[in-house]
Amino acid sequence: MPYKAAKISFDGSHYIATPKENFPQGRRRRKARPLPDAELDKKEQFKTAYTESKKLSRKERKSTLTAL
Repeated sequence: MPYKAAKISFDGSHYIATPKENFPQGRRRRKARPLPDAELDKKEQFKTAYTESKKLSRKERKSTLTAL
């Protein structure tokens, strides 16, 4: 048992070493939430505007995309 990675506790008369596998630490991943309809509509609107803007010149493209 690696003593450096163990959690040491004292119950009053004895020292107890708990292995690291028994006390996981760190942040856990959150479950992915589905996007609301408003965000999906905005995303779709941006995708269509982006595909249309590929045909424009660079200055026109920048002004078109920032207007959204």
